Amino acid sequence: MSGHGASVLAVTVTPDGRRAVSASEDQTLRLWDLARGLEIGTLSGHASLVWGVAVTPDGSCAISAAEDRTLKLWGLEEARQVRTLTGHSAGVSAVAVTPDGMRAISAAEDRTLKLWDLERGTEIRTLTGHAAKVLGVAVTPDGRHAVSASQDRLLKLWDLDQGTELATLAGHTEKVMAVAITPGGKHALSASEDRTLKLWNLEKGIEIGTLFGHDASVGAVAITPDGKRAVSAAADKTLKLWDLDAGREIRTLSGHEAAVRAVAITPDGKCAASASSDGTLRLWDLESGTSLVTFTGDGAMTACAISPTGRLFVAGDSHGRLHLLELIEPT
Repeated sequence: MSGHGASVLAVTVTPDGRRAVSASEDQTLRLWDLARGLEIGTLSGHASLVWGVAVTPDGSCAISAAEDRTLKLWGLEEARQVRTLTGHSAGVSAVAVTPDGMRAISAAEDRTLKLWDLERGTEIRTLTGHAAKVLGVAVTPDGRHAVSASQDRLLKLWDLDQGTELATLAGHTEKVMAVAITPGGKHALSASEDRTLKLWNLEKGIEIGTLFGHDASVGAVAITPDGKRAVSAAADKTLKLWDLDAGREIRTLSGHEAAVRAVAITPDGKCAASASSDGTLRLWDLESGTSLVTFTGDGAMTACAISPTGRLFVAGDSHGRLHLLELIEPT
């Protein structure tokens, strides 16, 4: 599905599985009808590349984070801009939405995070404490806390209601590229340029363990729905499946011929999809570690997402296209 004029940087699927929203270097977002494989709206208004996008739990709105220092709230039914959220003094790297859909939290290059009231379109508070760009943010399932990942090699745990820092999670020796929170909300898993992942106890604000094995920067991580395993994606061309309870590697998923840029896990936790600079999207069986399907394009695969049914796989590439694949069981 062609539409963007430059690389896709992020993609997400709405909770009902009917639509996808992609964010691009071309300064736009695009809304796609997955059943028909058609673009149904272009969301224009940003003045620079769009780093990330999140969708509200009811699927009615999307929130984008852009290098132009703003976030924008979009109504997906009408494919229109609702409002612009201003306040950051540098590019906005990432955005997450609370489970109730009432608030969003943004991470920015100005070393801060901001909490936003989406209904009013106003800033609730600014979270300060990082000493370098904030690259990622994740919200706990109860919506009360957030964990941020920064170029300053630290993660921070925040109380969103009080606007206070609860803990600094130190231990990585290079920038922290990504963070994910377990479904129970008690643990966080971080991925770093130092080639490791770290598992953190959020209730105590301490490191539980370090996961070693990658030979290059780890840029993305996803946790299975049961919270027991995780899959990491790295610049060493591999993915790794981890046992979080035991703190050990289960297996390495090999087959890509260049850096793995993104990873997503199916809702049943049995499979993972990976997007790589080698121009392929792969579907993996996590129990056996085998590559089930390989889709090859003619440009680097830069982002991927999976529908709530686990049957539709969406990947964005460096040419601005979105690839939609449906998993059909053999008869």
